Amino acid sequence: FGNVEERCLDGTRTEIIDTIMRWALHADCPDGTEGIGKAPKSSARVLWVCGVAGSGKSRISRSVAASFKEVHRLGSLYCCDYRNRATLNPGSLFSTIARNLADHDPVRKRHLVAAIKDDTAIRTTKICRQQYQSFIVTPSTNLPIVGDTVIVIDAFDEIGGVEDRAAALDILTRQAHRLPPGLRIVVTSRFEDDIQEALQSSKAGDVDYRSE
Repeated sequence: FGNVEERCLDGTRTEIIDTIMRWALHADCPDGTEGIGKAPKSSARVLWVCGVAGSGKSRISRSVAASFKEVHRLGSLYCCDYRNRATLNPGSLFSTIARNLADHDPVRKRHLVAAIKDDTAIRTTKICRQQYQSFIVTPSTNLPIVGDTVIVIDAFDEIGGVEDRAAALDILTRQAHRLPPGLRIVVTSRFEDDIQEALQSSKAGDVDYRSE
């Protein structure tokens, strides 16, 4: 769900795009600094970019996804888009991401099939926590890792209301430490109250965020 062609104009928003790329690829920052507001924490597993409506978050996310695609590091681009109502359903989030990851990695695909082939209930579940465990975490077990694969989620605040997205938000913030090795996630959203609370939680130690 997402089109990398809808990105920033060449030469625009280069600082934030380069910052995200350096973080995801573990590249050193030119000035050697890191921290919220400058270079993200290198130890963070999830990088969250917040901004008001119209600030260009979606174009940034697509530009970042295009850059990762060029270096063969893009695992999935999931854009929450009102023009495609299926993307606004939290029950589609991790199943779609898992399918995209499997399409890029034959070994992961075999692990995914093995994890769910004998469990019809899991294959059809719309419960975020079950999807995350069965579609993302379990297939990642003993998976060969050659560099990090990046998942980009755009406009997360559009994926249902506060209650609808609560489980997914918890997974991406307070449970970020459970993200399997070899995966990193970039998320964009507006700075809604529930998202702000989750990002600032003491349990969200593996998440960094910045405002645009």
